[in-house]
Amino acid sequence: MTTAISTWFVADSKDDASRFPQVAGHSAAPEFQAVYWRCVAVFFATSKIHNPTAKHVFFTNTKLPIVDGLDFGEFFTKLRVEVITLPITFRLPKDATDSWGNQFYILDIIRYLAGHPLADRYIVLDSDCVWTAAADRIEAMIAEKSCLLYTLGHEAYPLGDKINGVTRQDMASLEAEVFGDTSVNKELGIHYHGGEIFAATHQACVDIDQDIDRLWARRHVAQTGASGYLEEAHFLSIIYKHRNYEPYTANFFIKRIWTMLRYNTVLKEDVSLPIWHLPAEKTSGFRRAYRSIVEDARAHDPAALNSILKRIMGIPRRSAAKYVIDLALTLRNKARERARNAGAARARANPQTAWRQGLR
Repeated sequence: MTTAISTWFVADSKDDASRFPQVAGHSAAPEFQAVYWRCVAVFFATSKIHNPTAKHVFFTNTKLPIVDGLDFGEFFTKLRVEVITLPITFRLPKDATDSWGNQFYILDIIRYLAGHPLADRYIVLDSDCVWTAAADRIEAMIAEKSCLLYTLGHEAYPLGDKINGVTRQDMASLEAEVFGDTSVNKELGIHYHGGEIFAATHQACVDIDQDIDRLWARRHVAQTGASGYLEEAHFLSIIYKHRNYEPYTANFFIKRIWTMLRYNTVLKEDVSLPIWHLPAEKTSGFRRAYRSIVEDARAHDPAALNSILKRIMGIPRRSAAKYVIDLALTLRNKARERARNAGAARARANPQTAWRQGLR
């Protein structure tokens, strides 16, 4: 059986731009997009070292760039990463949410995989993930369970709390309404599964694709705030419940690890996970890894790579050097944000002057 390991990047236009909390600015800005391109490069470099025989596929709606001197076309050719250009067709209306506007691209990817059997099993991850071990245990679990779910339980999101604008009860109500599920307990809600991983067999992709249009047709419900979905994790959690996939099956392999100065969830046992999802490292750890690893992804053996990743990402502990680097970066980003806000305020106060100064 074959496995395809993937990540993706959507280049937003100014009309489609939205906010992504871990990265300053808007998603159409070149400097914003460069942050994600660096993550993409580190993702494939680490996966290729740990999974040299797996098929690697990159999905995007744009041309491959040159970032910090790295030609992504040449880089992907060297690593034998297949590039699939795929337009984004699933977006919520602009007035529905101002954050993560392109995250429903995973639905386009699932639909493509359903119609194009690239492999027997698929592992699609957010680009701010790194690989620290081979995918063999994940492959075996996919074969057993059909679709793996990274479940964030009550300890992460207590019942009744809004998860990025939607409660578990909201999702349960919509699942019962759209799919006619009379067994769902609307008061207890349904499980919430993180969207950073989609791991499934080809047949599961076919099955899930059959549910996408039916649920997507109810996106107007999501805009009311009363029930529905505002992110891809809500959407897929509803379908996973409808399909009765087993929860917590991906939790053995991946964790959303927060490494911020004021919020750190790293545990000693996280070192043994084959996939680290590191949202707070987009502008710090991934930037350093981009310089340390990507120049020649094949020059590192797995043990050497993991040693570099532990040091750069601060797992299981942040070193004094990383603390200083992260603190300086945090202060610099705050200063840039204050300057950006001040410029926007001047633009609102004096549009003509702002236009001449290039602030609008």
